[in-house]
Amino acid sequence: MFGAIFGSAIGGLMGGPRGADAGTVIGMVTGAAAGAAATAPKERGRSSYDYSTDTYNRRSKVIYSSRGEEAERLGREFANMEICNLRFVDSNNNQAIDAGESCKIIFEVKNNGSRTVYDVAPVISVNGTKEIVISPTAVISYIDAGQAVRYSAEVYANRKLRNGNADFTISFAKGDYLYNMSSFQLATRARRK
Repeated sequence: MFGAIFGSAIGGLMGGPRGADAGTVIGMVTGAAAGAAATAPKERGRSSYDYSTDTYNRRSKVIYSSRGEEAERLGREFANMEICNLRFVDSNNNQAIDAGESCKIIFEVKNNGSRTVYDVAPVISVNGTKEIVISPTAVISYIDAGQAVRYSAEVYANRKLRNGNADFTISFAKGDYLYNMSSFQLATRARRK
């Protein structure tokens, strides 16, 4: 269902009812792929750029909360969680998001703690442009202690994208709270005329 909604949004950006139909199909496939990736066993894959060694990639633990007790509990819950093996994969391997391009952000969510963690919801957000759409969050039902789960999100840039940079943040959501885990930046490229 969310795949069709996401696809319809992409189709609207592509233009017209045919674009919405194509976007719905893309969205359904994307939703199925995100669900499969969230439950798939840990695998190592080839990618065009490994952001885990990038100096811009940093871990900040900022919790957006109005209640201090809940923020502290959430901080303890995610203190042993780690985002690792962050990769960006694009179709033309130029390590940038081009206007009209579909690409992927892939990473592993690792539980370094001694207890199983339940209902982990990685949220990927972008600042710096409104022309980029990210697939909806898929909830990881559980991650056993010492284990990692590979997570993949589809990223689509519409044709109005301009040259510049897009700032991405990966957070974990729990209820109305976000716990920021990692930030990184990707170049954006306008369509050639």
